[in-house]
Amino acid sequence: MFMPGFYVTLTRTGYMECVVPENILQSIKVEVDKIIESDFTLTKKHNYDLAGAIEKEYKLEASVPVVESFVSMIANNYWSELDSPYKDSKHIIPKGKDKSSDLWINFQKKGEYNPLHKHGGLLSFVIWYQVPYDIEEERKLPLHQNLGDCSAGEFSFAYPDPYVIGGVSTHRIVVDKSKQGNMIIFPASLRHQVYPFFTSDDYRISISGNLIPVKE
Repeated sequence: MFMPGFYVTLTRTGYMECVVPENILQSIKVEVDKIIESDFTLTKKHNYDLAGAIEKEYKLEASVPVVESFVSMIANNYWSELDSPYKDSKHIIPKGKDKSSDLWINFQKKGEYNPLHKHGGLLSFVIWYQVPYDIEEERKLPLHQNLGDCSAGEFSFAYPDPYVIGGVSTHRIVVDKSKQGNMIIFPASLRHQVYPFFTSDDYRISISGNLIPVKE
């Protein structure tokens, strides 16, 4: 039976994290494997509309129905935590500028990163499909030894500090192999960034998208 995960409050809002069921991951795997086997020629590049310093960013198409159905359910759980009117709404992945659904996949190589940015829509989500590194190995690297607080490989939110005028608070999520198969959902306007990793030559594969509520 699916468990809705846990909710973390930041300021007025927060994020929810949950485990993605295996059948959803297997459906995604079919499309991901085909993209890799085609040497990344099977689908449209999506760099033009994304903030990341990542070479391989593509649209997902076949996976839209199964991802949309699952994430819409999680969106209702999210809004229930806030007792929001959206808690009983149906959510869809909207169409992008190219008329395809706003669902994409990042094949992030070591040294690549996502700078601080926000998304469109009302909610956004990230599925950590494949994470090839261990955070403890990242922290052992010589380039991190002079840092009091290593941020390698992390996913970080930034939002106004409620106690300091003009201040900014951050909430950092350690992302390594232990997070593989997990998903987070959060307000699309909540700024976030992804730090680079350095200890693996494999791809860190994440799937992201945006959601909007619709009247049924």
